[in-house]
Amino acid sequence: MFPSRSPQGLMQSMAIILLIFTLEIERVRSRVFTFAPSMRISQLSNWLNQDYPCQGDTIVFEENKKTVTFIDESMQVSSVILPHVGSLIFSDNSVLGEKSPWQCTRRKSPEKVFFQPEAIFPAFSDPASWTVDDKPLLHMNMVPGPKDDVIFHDVGAFQISIDDQVTVNTLKVSKDWVGPNTG
Repeated sequence: MFPSRSPQGLMQSMAIILLIFTLEIERVRSRVFTFAPSMRISQLSNWLNQDYPCQGDTIVFEENKKTVTFIDESMQVSSVILPHVGSLIFSDNSVLGEKSPWQCTRRKSPEKVFFQPEAIFPAFSDPASWTVDDKPLLHMNMVPGPKDDVIFHDVGAFQISIDDQVTVNTLKVSKDWVGPNTG
């Protein structure tokens, strides 16, 4: 394992041992990952060109894309063109036909506005889908692993693409933890 007994060889060996030790510590440390994408109707980034609906506008969902949308606040629009496949989930306080603070007042002439989140099915294996408090991380540790805890937002709707079997320590959805030590 040791290249040579010279001072330079000894330094290389110590650097290799330190790297292995650091990687081992990094591998066993657990973290809390929070799923970042949101399908809230009131989130500006979910609207094409960040053009959200004003009173009297028409909301258009992409007709051929599966869509899960959380109507987290009231909204007043003239019509909604729904997708062929999808779900609209209303919060307890949302009312269709009532203006919400996030909406702009009427335009001179009503427009069509398009609900198009950046990622319709964000991937579990995509580091951009997750937020972690203690950055920076090695690339291999930027998505949840078997020792990590995963949180999906307490309020709202979400959809995620999982292309392979995934193991995490615990999973929190709607304020409930599920895992080996949660009873």
